Amino acid sequence: MEESHPQKRRPIAQCSCGALLCANDATEHLVQGHSTQPLPERLKLNQLSTLIFEKKQKILEISEKIILEVEKVTSYQLAQLNDIEKATYETIGQAKEKLNSLGPSQEHLAQLNNLIQKLGTEKLPPKPLVVSGNSDKAIRIWKDGESRVLRGHINAVESVAVFCSKDFIVSSSDDKTIRVWNLSTEEQVQLLKGHSDLVLCVAVSHKDEFVVSGSKDETIRVWSLLSGEQTQVLKGHTDWVRSLAVSSKDEFLVSGSSDKTLRVWSLSSKLKNRVLEGHNEEVCSVCISSKDEFVVSGSKDKTVRVWSVSSGRQTQVFDRHTGNVWSVRVSSKDEFVVSGSEDKTVRVWSFASGKQTQVFKGDTGAVLSVDLSSEDKYLVAGGKGRSLALWNLQTGEHTRIPKDHIYGVQSVKLV
Repeated sequence: MEESHPQKRRPIAQCSCGALLCANDATEHLVQGHSTQPLPERLKLNQLSTLIFEKKQKILEISEKIILEVEKVTSYQLAQLNDIEKATYETIGQAKEKLNSLGPSQEHLAQLNNLIQKLGTEKLPPKPLVVSGNSDKAIRIWKDGESRVLRGHINAVESVAVFCSKDFIVSSSDDKTIRVWNLSTEEQVQLLKGHSDLVLCVAVSHKDEFVVSGSKDETIRVWSLLSGEQTQVLKGHTDWVRSLAVSSKDEFLVSGSSDKTLRVWSLSSKLKNRVLEGHNEEVCSVCISSKDEFVVSGSKDKTVRVWSVSSGRQTQVFDRHTGNVWSVRVSSKDEFVVSGSEDKTVRVWSFASGKQTQVFKGDTGAVLSVDLSSEDKYLVAGGKGRSLALWNLQTGEHTRIPKDHIYGVQSVKLV
């Protein structure tokens, strides 16, 4: 068995007596009154330790500066994101111009998208699709700042309506026809003929089973979408039928006429036909509340009126417009009504207070048609000014849809 040798200890200092001292020896010599001095090698080690410490501090300082710079860049990126989000409230064409003005590269845009995901930021929902019927015989579909044109009518398009499935739209025209269009293929799929004069209004049942149309020939006609055949002719008005609305359960419909009356037509045995009288001029627009409890009408007498379906009585009158009220729509929760008028305004009225709560003015000229999106987030208006105005009711953002129409916008719907 090999003999173990004690490990040699390395001296770290030299005593004033000349002895080389290890770590354990220094204390004994100091007690005897001697002085010690670190060896040159030890001094170098101490200096190296000091240098390492200083370098660490420098690295920390540089790291802090880098973090600050990163935060600045991130703030700048977030500011750009802010601008981009605001731009999405405008048309896509305007949004592209906004992005170009910021000048980001494709790589930078990819980084911004990654940043959005990392921050958990949700992109703004897309704006709704807008459908408009026009005096230039065309139907226009507006999406992402661009329009597509559906042609087939040979005279002015008076009214458009959207199927609840949102797969089809229906239009009526001064050419005396009603046409059904596939939104995906943009092709006409049905042509309905039977009226003897201009078809001024059209509406679709909530189950997408039938279409109703109203005409200058003073009749209302019901059409089966399955067969394409006319199933009913409703007579009673003594002048033009200007507007139609179908109840949420397809049990009745309401019409507004130039004979100054509204009529409630029963499509089942649960309700009797009624005549609602009170307007002093032509009734231009009608709408039914989501719960089928009341009807709202707009008239050339400059008023918006509310009627009880069950009693047939008028319950409210809104009279701040200074021109013909061409169009009315009720919110999805029956909280408010919007109206568009010849006075170039769109007004919002509260059912609870009976008061006007908002007034919107766009570039539409006289407002001929208004509509609300399904959750009341968006309000759209079209009119004689040949352009459309879209408002986000939650943010107040206003988007002007270009003047692609040759003539006025007769009817507008949100999909």
